[in-house]
Amino acid sequence: MGPGYFPLMLGILLAILGVIIMFQAMVVETTDGDKIGKWAWKPLAFVLGANLAFGVLLGGLPSIGLPAMGMIIAIYALTIISSMAGEHFKLRDVLILSTILAAGSYVAFIWALKLQIQVWPTFISG
Repeated sequence: MGPGYFPLMLGILLAILGVIIMFQAMVVETTDGDKIGKWAWKPLAFVLGANLAFGVLLGGLPSIGLPAMGMIIAIYALTIISSMAGEHFKLRDVLILSTILAAGSYVAFIWALKLQIQVWPTFISG
């Protein structure tokens, strides 16, 4: 049992649990016998796009010359884009949530765990 044993076993258990849940979801019948509704493409696109934007903004994209924008801007972009997936979008509420998430992430990852993550873009922090 080496250092990768626990993550491997946890991953296998989660994969098995995911297959069981997926199987149950595929064979479920609705109460009135109707078919299950259509895919919600808008929320799916916004959530996946938000995660993609977070990764690109956090690490940059050197192949096209896009520098890393840092953790704070990436968290703001992630929160704003993913909140557009919902039915109600209020920019003020989203900005408050983004600020709380950015501050919490800074405290947890930079201050407490001392991770070497770029916090701000290089044109701001130097």
